[in-house]
Amino acid sequence: MKPQTATLLILMTGLWTYSLRGADGPTPGVATSGAALGKVGEQTRLGADRLRKQGQPAEAERLLLKFVELHADEAPGHVLAYIYNDLGTLNQEQHQVARAYRYYKQSIADWERSGERFSLHAATTMNNLATLLWDDGRLAESHQTLVRSAGLIERFAGPASPALIQLHYNLGNVRMTLNRHQEAEESYRKFLAIANPKAGRNHVLQTILVTNDLGLLTHKESRTAETGSYFGQSQRSWAQFREGLQAGGGEQRDLDPSLLLNLAQSFWKSGATGQAAEVTEVLLSLVESRAGVGYPRLSHVLSLQAMILRRLHRKPEAKAAEQRARQALEAEGPALAGRVDLGALQAVGFQRR
Repeated sequence: MKPQTATLLILMTGLWTYSLRGADGPTPGVATSGAALGKVGEQTRLGADRLRKQGQPAEAERLLLKFVELHADEAPGHVLAYIYNDLGTLNQEQHQVARAYRYYKQSIADWERSGERFSLHAATTMNNLATLLWDDGRLAESHQTLVRSAGLIERFAGPASPALIQLHYNLGNVRMTLNRHQEAEESYRKFLAIANPKAGRNHVLQTILVTNDLGLLTHKESRTAETGSYFGQSQRSWAQFREGLQAGGGEQRDLDPSLLLNLAQSFWKSGATGQAAEVTEVLLSLVESRAGVGYPRLSHVLSLQAMILRRLHRKPEAKAAEQRARQALEAEGPALAGRVDLGALQAVGFQRR
């Protein structure tokens, strides 16, 4: 049985997040210089992004592979690295683990042969690869890859680099799962030391989650005063966040479902059942709005909600959630049967210049 993430947040590269501005894809055979091929590669990625957003992942992959077929021998290494990274991301979203792994490894090799100035890009693709390994239940390898990624960022951007924020979060999550509690606590403390609450609502959710997880870690070591402080802080912060959410008309589309899932599970483990129920309500509306696409899976969210409702003695609602979870699991198909959502690592994206 392979552990499965709630989303391992497929480290969105620029491909998935950049504005398209009407890009129409590449013009094969036109470019010959490295700079010109760089522009063609960028247009290729933008065209693939458009196809993906239109629900045509096979066509998006075909477009990226066409660039490789036409230009693999003359394109600069860093241009190919972007293309291969995007192919890895695309295949990871389609649960094609072996292909995604191969593309990520090729991307890392191309970053490395392009020189040290692309080391931070290599670190991002390593983080992508770590999410894939986590998806596939290869937790020790995921941990090793994250450590390598963080090492590159510390070396080339410094120990206080904002790029390390998500890496510390990811390392904390993996180390928690591997029961490497002392190292997990170290990662979470590093996260809080450079966290920026002004970075957006998802960053605030991360901070609440890390604070609550620190409560869980200190509880394991009977550090009662610290535990109470962390749990109290995380619950107060969630209450403030929820008030802001309601004051804003309940707008939720920018929230990361995987962070909400992790937070609900963390509150559940810490005995904050009421808070877990509140988080799950927000999460469920987000997952349902995506019509079953991506992670966390609807069946998993409904199963979690049912457990929480039973703990709150809301049995009729719990039974209804269980029934919906069974229906959702059947709809998700045999390919996902038996896979267990562990939680999610956090995305790190390339920055366009």
